[in-house]
Amino acid sequence: MATAEERLAKIKEKQAQLKAQEKKIITQEKAKERKLRTKRLIEIGGTAESILGRPFQDDDLQKFANFLKQQEARGNYYSKAMNNTNTQ
Repeated sequence: MATAEERLAKIKEKQAQLKAQEKKIITQEKAKERKLRTKRLIEIGGTAESILGRPFQDDDLQKFANFLKQQEARGNYYSKAMNNTNTQ
């Protein structure tokens, strides 16, 4: 029969293993979320450039951000369009 110290040592070892597994799962999930976000941002940029008809230049990003802010300030047009379930 194992002593109390041996049992505690096994429990602590299992705890360390579980902690390592938890950290690995969290790390994998964060990496997955980052990849999805990166993909989404690339698609948004590509769509914006295709509509613009040319690559974004230095001040285009700020102009685009200002345009979206104005649309929101004038009546949440962008939010309404994005939340509209009746896509065309």
